[in-house]
Amino acid sequence: MSKVLFLGPVGTYSHQAVIQQFPDEELIPAASIPECFERLVSSTEMDYAVVPLENSTNGQVVFTYDLFRDFMELDQNPRLEVVGEQYVDIAHCLISPVKLSVDQLKNVDVVYSHPQVWGQVKDYLTSFDKKYGKTSKIDCSSTSGAVERCLNEYEASGKITLAIGSRVSASLHKGTIVDSDINDIKGNTTRFLVLKRRDGFNKIASQSLPPNGDETKVNFVTFVINQDNPGSLISVLNVLREQDLNMCSISSRPFHNHTQSERKWQYCFFIEFYDKSDIDYELLIESFDQHCERWIHWGRFYRNALYYQIS
Repeated sequence: MSKVLFLGPVGTYSHQAVIQQFPDEELIPAASIPECFERLVSSTEMDYAVVPLENSTNGQVVFTYDLFRDFMELDQNPRLEVVGEQYVDIAHCLISPVKLSVDQLKNVDVVYSHPQVWGQVKDYLTSFDKKYGKTSKIDCSSTSGAVERCLNEYEASGKITLAIGSRVSASLHKGTIVDSDINDIKGNTTRFLVLKRRDGFNKIASQSLPPNGDETKVNFVTFVINQDNPGSLISVLNVLREQDLNMCSISSRPFHNHTQSERKWQYCFFIEFYDKSDIDYELLIESFDQHCERWIHWGRFYRNALYYQIS
């Protein structure tokens, strides 16, 4: 049985993602995204880790992007690779410790949730506050932790607060769903990556989980360009055009190059592009070596079938 790390605690959307990918394996919650990376690298007992990468409403999960960046900065022979992806529909619920009357709802003055959630339910909470009275929004480390805090406070003192989380977290902590599907934008989805410890070092990562209804493969690469001259980024992207490779995403994060301390501003770019049966990886390696100060191919993995589903 494989041991799989995920961003805990149980009852989170990360927990749902890891169950979707590994329903029959031993699932181990970690306290943070960095812990998922570090334990997978350092412990041979751990086989995989599942971490959030981006949300269709809020964009990048910067903690994850920055860990890929930092791994590249410290070591260009990475000890991890991406072997798969998962997609989880984020359907938030307003949760209370007990069933509440309208008068009780008017007396509630605190709502707990993860910081990223507030931007996903802004309109709903504005309407809620107008109807029942102003509430304070208090951050928790996870949506499941928010529900747990709400229930624990009621058990300890009888104080009624609310939390925003998933149906799974409400069921797990025996909370009551006041309102469901409260997202301002329907179809809100979070994308997760599946990580595995890399066996040795190859310029092109080769491991991947079996396909899930789709034979399309995605390549995930990070790089820093050699210089800031006009056209430097285009020179790298032309590497893809020359082989007729379709880039499906690009983003960037600030990069501090410790070897060139006089440069305070530099960027690490993240690109994904679809695979082809006739791709010339030797030429790709040669071109990236020529145009990039440093680069890492993190994975070549199958596109998950859930990518195409619209909620």
